[in-house]
Amino acid sequence: MWTLWAAKETAYKVVRKIDPLAASTPRLYPVVLSPGDHGPTRSGMVYTPQVQVVIRVSVAGEYLHCIGATTPDILDHVLWDIERLPPSEDGGDHAPDIGLYCHPEKHCGEESQLSREVTRERRKGIKMTRPALSQTLDPSMAVRRHARLRLAALLHASAADITIRRFQDNHGWGPPRPYFKGKPAPFDLSFSHDGAFVAYAMIPLPVAGWMIP
Repeated sequence: MWTLWAAKETAYKVVRKIDPLAASTPRLYPVVLSPGDHGPTRSGMVYTPQVQVVIRVSVAGEYLHCIGATTPDILDHVLWDIERLPPSEDGGDHAPDIGLYCHPEKHCGEESQLSREVTRERRKGIKMTRPALSQTLDPSMAVRRHARLRLAALLHASAADITIRRFQDNHGWGPPRPYFKGKPAPFDLSFSHDGAFVAYAMIPLPVAGWMIP
């Protein structure tokens, strides 16, 4: 059941970028999973009113994550990652040290502004209150932080030079868009978060004048 819902949501995100007027009604997105796929990765197709969306679902013990594209070859180039946020009650004085915005084994060279604020308060001898700690666990902010660190690594740049913006029009809020030093960066980007998990998916776009390894 969760696989089907994840596939429908993924397909909607794909067609929303093609058609801003696309409806999100679940029954408009029938899902057909490939027979025999019962392992950690499942594949299939979502038939939307606009296009067919190929999906690939990664299933783990505590979560599942779905990526989608209009053609199968695009899926092989999607970069994605999932992070689990620590519960606020486990924050305490060591909150800035537990990989809040980056996995301990990943790109952790950049500190977030909130992490620096927590560090400053600790140096003052002030213990952060629970409401203050819970602010550092905001999933929307956290997933943007993870994506910025990944983009920084791909562009061999500082995360401070990367911003992620969303714009609102007559159809609502559009998808997140990355910017490098104030200019659009050639990546298609998508976010998701549910409960303690945040995830991003991105794919480099072929744009003249950009060199992406």
